[in-house]
Amino acid sequence: MQSRNIRWALLALLLSAILLIGSSSLTLAAASPGDVVINEIMQNPSAVADSAGEWFELYNPTGADINIEGWTISDNDTDSHLINNGAPLLIPAGGFLVLGNNTDTGTNGGVNVAYSYGGSIAIANGADEIVITDELGTEIDRVEYDGGPAFPDPTGASMALIN
Repeated sequence: MQSRNIRWALLALLLSAILLIGSSSLTLAAASPGDVVINEIMQNPSAVADSAGEWFELYNPTGADINIEGWTISDNDTDSHLINNGAPLLIPAGGFLVLGNNTDTGTNGGVNVAYSYGGSIAIANGADEIVITDELGTEIDRVEYDGGPAFPDPTGASMALIN
């Protein structure tokens, strides 16, 4: 009888642990516009070719991790890429995540890129846009830059959001 009670206690403990671990995924937030911010863009690297070194950084100002698996990167024209990491792609609460066309630091100018969108997105050196939408099609953030007249147009340096 005592071994049966021990087995039930162990089973209850195991189920509690499973529920606790499973509930940790509930801390992931559904994003609203502004919960993820495009805060830095390298549209014209000078250390490597554009095709190897373009990237942009996302910032999560919220208090919860945000999963961008299944979101879309696009522009106002024909560029579009569905983020398919094969697992959650998290921007940590208060943290950053870099997406680029190349994850190899040996060929991309030394940038730690967490996710590669390959050649499906080209970040133009002149006027262009980067638009981030969630899996339901809600626009979370966008940056539209004009190639110089009102927006910085650096070569070999990134454009960064200040404040």
